[in-house]
Amino acid sequence: MKEKFESPQIESDPELEYQALSGKEKFERLLGLFGTEAARAGFIETCEKYVAERRLNSSSGRSEYAGTKQTYSPPKRAALHNKIMDTLTKLATQHKKIDPVTRKVLFEAATRETMASIAQEWVSANEYGEDTDEDQQARKGTSSITAFYHSRGQD
Repeated sequence: MKEKFESPQIESDPELEYQALSGKEKFERLLGLFGTEAARAGFIETCEKYVAERRLNSSSGRSEYAGTKQTYSPPKRAALHNKIMDTLTKLATQHKKIDPVTRKVLFEAATRETMASIAQEWVSANEYGEDTDEDQQARKGTSSITAFYHSRGQD
């Protein structure tokens, strides 16, 4: 009788995987949740506007309320942030199966500063051409795996 040898499955720790991700990679995990290119492009546009608004307000001498636990956001920036949060909430509730690392990214992105940091890193990488040709092609030419399955009516 021949025994079948199977290598033991090594479970990865989502927390360690999450911590190893750069802000750009976290943002790309979020982008992978979108079902269509149009939705993804709209989210990217909103995030780019949000980052631009944060830069404008920080460079124009406007200061956040220092010494308080509450952060002041100008109305335009607050509206953009709220739109981002609404989108992330919808993504989290619409997907039946989200891997643990992506779920952690979604959870952590719910904080204002974490989301700002993630978006800032992704926008900066794209502004300064840090994307590889492969990254650009993936965003422009192909849908995500999630979009593929949605188009087939599968989960």
